[in-house]
Amino acid sequence: MFNFLSKLNINQIPHSFKNGINPHKHWILLLQFFSGVFVCLIIFSFYLLYEIKNEQIFQINKTVDIPVNIIKEKTLKNVTDSLQERKAMQDSIKNNSSSRIDPSL
Repeated sequence: MFNFLSKLNINQIPHSFKNGINPHKHWILLLQFFSGVFVCLIIFSFYLLYEIKNEQIFQINKTVDIPVNIIKEKTLKNVTDSLQERKAMQDSIKNNSSSRIDPSL
């Protein structure tokens, strides 16, 4: 192991590690980062609480929609006229006796 360490070129080691690793510096950095995240979460929680208290959260502004006529009036009139003609033809067939002669008689 000592032979391996002695073969290392000291110029290849990054400058930050030449003085040694400082765990206190890294722990302080992590503590500051997570403290910042914690403070941001607290501020966001108070914002949500304020919005809920004022009943302004998840409010949807209703927009007035202009009704669009998607049915074509001419086509609708043609269809209703056709159905009325068929109903009239069906009623006339039901009420009138058949003009056809039964071939079995």
